[in-house]
Amino acid sequence: MTMEEVIEKAKEVYPDLALKPASARTWTKRGLIPSPVIESLGRSRGTQAHYPNDSPAQMATAAYLQELGYTQKQIAQAREWILNGIPLGKPIDADSMDWTSPEVLEAMELPDMLSGPQARRLFRCLEAYAMTLAMARGGINLLRSLPRGRADDMIRYSEG
Repeated sequence: MTMEEVIEKAKEVYPDLALKPASARTWTKRGLIPSPVIESLGRSRGTQAHYPNDSPAQMATAAYLQELGYTQKQIAQAREWILNGIPLGKPIDADSMDWTSPEVLEAMELPDMLSGPQARRLFRCLEAYAMTLAMARGGINLLRSLPRGRADDMIRYSEG
């Protein structure tokens, strides 16, 4: 799938997307969308970039979260953790963990980004990214899909 195709498919679920291919390539470098596989077309015929099938959903998600006020850095971090998991300081035994204990977060040794004043905003970005990506993957129009109260909550989260 070419970058132009990615943009067109992303617009199917997020019609307000206004992104040029050059800007979208910058999004790749910043970790907002996946990197392409580069194919050599042979001697003096150049190369062609092939983007993964999930690229349109990730692009629509990033654009939507940006509109809600999250920074590209926050969105890229949320994308990384939603797709690959949050790295923990030490392995945990999920079966023996007391999930009701307030010490559970300390026991997991979460990354420093998830503590302190910005932690709440990043947690909200993680939640918004996961929910929005699921809708985009399902082909749901992001502008019409959220019940009004939930959309207001997401906007309020981004402002808080």
